[in-house]
Amino acid sequence: GALRRRMPASVKKVAAKKGPAMIALVVVLIRWPDRQLAVEYVRGHHIVGHIESSGVFRAKAGEEISKDELAHSFRGDRATNFIDKMMSRQPRRDSADIERLMKAETAKGYQGEPVAKAEMDRRYGVGGWRPMPLFINEEAGGKQRLIANAKGGGHNEWTSEEETLFVIAVGFAADAAVMIMEECIKMHLPQEASEWSTEEIVMAIPDWTQCGLGCDDMTDAFRQSPVAPEHQGVNVVAFFAPTRGTWLFSEMYGLVYGMRSSVLHFNRFPAL
Repeated sequence: GALRRRMPASVKKVAAKKGPAMIALVVVLIRWPDRQLAVEYVRGHHIVGHIESSGVFRAKAGEEISKDELAHSFRGDRATNFIDKMMSRQPRRDSADIERLMKAETAKGYQGEPVAKAEMDRRYGVGGWRPMPLFINEEAGGKQRLIANAKGGGHNEWTSEEETLFVIAVGFAADAAVMIMEECIKMHLPQEASEWSTEEIVMAIPDWTQCGLGCDDMTDAFRQSPVAPEHQGVNVVAFFAPTRGTWLFSEMYGLVYGMRSSVLHFNRFPAL
């Protein structure tokens, strides 16, 4: 559609299948407070600095990080010093595993081909970019997930926001089921049904009232949320590649696991 054609190249690489026009339509129809969501699926999200409220989550107080502070204290000489210090460290013991996982991630198209520091300096200028070192988090089932160390990279420190997530308690499903059953009993069963056993009630209520519980996991969920081109230079991951004997850097086109702002930005879409 017309909005997809307005997507910058880096945004289109991860959000080409999203429907910003449909998002905008739903926002208007249900009077949803997050008026910028559709726009950000065209232009991309800002990931550092001050993240404005979407109007969906719980408000929180805090000091706002200005663009000037970001330019002088996060980018510039401090970014250059951080990169030099990072590259002088001994490589991680799991560097070979990180390199292997990065090859698989790159093949999915969510990130650019890894390049050397000189190439990143050419693209963004010296001090105009700042990476996040990668590490591996091994989940209970043995799955290895690459995490961007946005805390170590300073990205999380130089992010401020006006809201925080609300968390649904695990008992919500049971509470919802009880509420539905109580209403169904009132509408479809005789008054004395409130004294029946659970088995009798389940047998008597209409089939369409049967409750089910499921959980869907979006594939590469964060990766499908685009980053604004003007923040692309700080949405970079770094790793030591043993096969090449040097540090490499890769531009990430979508949100990354480990960044403070990723959680807020991503959850705006499923909340809608």
